[in-house]
Amino acid sequence: MVCYQLRSWLHVVVGLLLLGQISFIQCSSQPPRRGGRLGSPGRPRQPHRVDPGPPPQPIGIEFGPEHVVAAYAHSPTNITILAMISGRNSSHAAYFENMMLLRLANDKRVIAMAKISRENFPVPTGKEIVLAVKNLLWHYLRNKLPAIPFFGGPKHGESDDGFDDELYYESDHESASWIWMPWIWMRSILSGVGDDIEDALIFALDKFMEVAGLITLNEVLRRKAKSLTDNAIRESFTPVIQELLDSALKNHNVTIDFALLSLPEYFPQKHEYIPINACFSLGVKSAHAIIPKPLAALESVATKPEARILLLDQGHHHMSVQVVHYRRSTPTPFDTFRGEALEKTLFARVTAKGALHDQFMLKDKFKINREGWKVHNEIERARILIKDNILDCVGKDRADEDCEEDRHHNEWPLDLKNWWTIIEDFGPSSIPTVVLEWEDVKASEDEYVERLSHSLENFLRASRKVRLDKENGGLNDFGPPQEVDTVVIVTDQPHGALLRRAAKLTVGDGVRIYGGRITDFSMAAEGAAILALKRRRRWDDLQDYEEGLTLKPPVCDVHI
Repeated sequence: MVCYQLRSWLHVVVGLLLLGQISFIQCSSQPPRRGGRLGSPGRPRQPHRVDPGPPPQPIGIEFGPEHVVAAYAHSPTNITILAMISGRNSSHAAYFENMMLLRLANDKRVIAMAKISRENFPVPTGKEIVLAVKNLLWHYLRNKLPAIPFFGGPKHGESDDGFDDELYYESDHESASWIWMPWIWMRSILSGVGDDIEDALIFALDKFMEVAGLITLNEVLRRKAKSLTDNAIRESFTPVIQELLDSALKNHNVTIDFALLSLPEYFPQKHEYIPINACFSLGVKSAHAIIPKPLAALESVATKPEARILLLDQGHHHMSVQVVHYRRSTPTPFDTFRGEALEKTLFARVTAKGALHDQFMLKDKFKINREGWKVHNEIERARILIKDNILDCVGKDRADEDCEEDRHHNEWPLDLKNWWTIIEDFGPSSIPTVVLEWEDVKASEDEYVERLSHSLENFLRASRKVRLDKENGGLNDFGPPQEVDTVVIVTDQPHGALLRRAAKLTVGDGVRIYGGRITDFSMAAEGAAILALKRRRRWDDLQDYEEGLTLKPPVCDVHI
């Protein structure tokens, strides 16, 4: 028995070691927790002994919604991008879709976004409704319905007062069996049909909500996100990680065996262990906590600890905003301004007139599939190419705010040859030339910038009020917007220039703005690498102390 307990205990310890739950190589073992802070001053920590294994590499890996990036920090200002893998690659379609869906699996974020937008509130499934009703009935009527299994009552062989049917029949009370037999039969029948009744109710409720229009596309995606299994998520991560490792080895001769990991802010906390385990299965160790992408990106920017930072994080399907002060922050969903929203606005504007509008009407008339996604993708491609300044900042310093110049073409052709439908006597007799005009691009972008700037101003006003309410212990009126010292923009979309414009309109010309350019797509990976470098230096300091090269043990002052 003792051997078995020792063996079980050893299995637990080994498992925790493999997952990073126990660490001997650092004096501060974990990066910031979700929604937490990077710095956590507290009581002095006792130094741990140094792990005799290899030192941790100064490498950070960012698992973004669209890109996976690995960066190596030689110093805080000298960082090499080891590899960048696109999630839009057809071979990684599962990763791209799961990362899109997982934002809807974060219940707290979904509810917060619904409260802000006053729409897209989660709709309970039929199963959830039936379960809630059963719990309610059992809570209020359990004294009246104690023996109906469908309502959560005891089933055959058990009762509320400890009465056991089988034990009863084994007793000497056979003379009373005729009294209990009908009751037992009824309970058995109810138990047998209970599941069928429940399934029928669930089906009827789901069907009713569908017919009533309560199940929107967003709700369909949310339910799909909630049904994702841990194994499915892991299987989508594994090939991306493998390609990342192969690319780093091939292009830079670097074998990655340790890295700090960064995930999107919206990634559900209960699933964070999945990428950690996926990396470990491929030979990459990591800390047991994840760095949220916006906070990781913040590490790549030189800011003062006391600075108030307006932090914008945008992806194709999400956006969040937060004011960071002393590394403390709470993100607010801003999904109305996600990258996809801008693309939809331009698509609606371009297809509402001219030959494209006529072609859509023709397809509708003859019940031909619109294939609007082809037009959408081509318009978005043209929107990027019509600008002639997208590469202006490549090779420039990140602090250079004026590296972009306003250069653009007046129009850009749309390649829709494989989309067009020609029907004799209806519409054009040949494929017409269709272009994206700059005036449409400018109008949609100007509207986006103005709306975003207005929303950011309101957000900063609310942030200031919340801060004053906490400091003064009472309610304060809405006043001027919260002043900020720096703006940091984290995005993997080609809309960064618009975010910069909106931020400048909001905070003025005197506030420095970082990020938002195509060269800044790797900011989170770079920040994670810098944190990994700090971790490596702590490891080196502990190594020197253990070998007697220094007399005082190193003191931890930040979480890394």
